[in-house]
Amino acid sequence: MKLLRAMVINIVILFLLSGNTIKAENHTFTITNQTITPIIQLFVFDKVEKKWKEDILNNVFIGMFSEGVINYNSKPKDCFFNLKAVFDGGDSVERNDFNVCKPDVWIIRKYE
Repeated sequence: MKLLRAMVINIVILFLLSGNTIKAENHTFTITNQTITPIIQLFVFDKVEKKWKEDILNNVFIGMFSEGVINYNSKPKDCFFNLKAVFDGGDSVERNDFNVCKPDVWIIRKYE
């Protein structure tokens, strides 16, 4: 039994040392703001933890009538996310099941 346990531990150590850990995938998508109010925050909902993650705009805003290209890292093959854009002034709009795995655009025309 001790031999089997030692073999399993050695296999796990070799796996970790070989660099075969789960890596995040980088996804790029576009947010188009066609409103008269800048978007000051963008949040992604973590479906596992059931909460909004930190602002992914990182103190950058998407101005009125402009677009922002967003780079987002997620687990491999984890494609569909709920997004929330927060406007200057506090109003927000959400988009459910946005696919970040294919080049996609979220066009915000008004507070939906």
